[in-house]
Amino acid sequence: MLIESKRRSKKQGYFLALLLSFLLCVELSAQEQRDLHAWTFVTLEYELADRWQLEWEQQVRLEDNARSLRVAFSEIGAAYKISKWMSASLAFRFSRAPGFWENRVMANVNLKKRFKPIDFSSRLRLQRSYQAEDSAEDYFRVKFRARYSRKKIKWRPYLAHELYYSLHSRDMQVDKLRFACGTQYSLKKAISLEFGYIYQQEINQESPKQTNMFKLGMSYDLGSLKKKKK
Repeated sequence: MLIESKRRSKKQGYFLALLLSFLLCVELSAQEQRDLHAWTFVTLEYELADRWQLEWEQQVRLEDNARSLRVAFSEIGAAYKISKWMSASLAFRFSRAPGFWENRVMANVNLKKRFKPIDFSSRLRLQRSYQAEDSAEDYFRVKFRARYSRKKIKWRPYLAHELYYSLHSRDMQVDKLRFACGTQYSLKKAISLEFGYIYQQEINQESPKQTNMFKLGMSYDLGSLKKKKK
């Protein structure tokens, strides 16, 4: 009983730390005026085998208080399940906007662990972005997420925090951070919706920007649909 009580206290501590960090950023955000972005996306997933999965995503992002196009991109990737708690993936992103294009390659290591009813996960990402007539940008990104999840409940709320480390600085300093909250909702076994808010803050830069972002999207698990037909 004592061990179980300590585990619950530890889980609650992690979740509370994320919540307090997010509330602090919202409070800071309310003190200044800044731009608002809107993201919409559709994601398709397909399980090739027991350990391999393909994923395709189409996303549109708006800026200037969600009145003008910032970028639209397509992303395709493959993931390999190494163990129950670890997976690795490689993805390519092709971004376009009026007078702008960018290609990006991303290598990820994903870790996860469940302490009922909270799912803890982290993503380690190395990325390189290419733009016309500009030198490549390299980042190491670290993302943490805590999500509440129960089998009989369709809603799965979450809190997340992400750090961007610039690989072009001598000491690999952080120049951007994000705090996020949102929820996923299961419409069916293979279809889910996601609603979320992201607060982004640039730091250690000459003219740091602060951005509020809202996102809405839908995910389809094509593998589940195929199994259902059988």
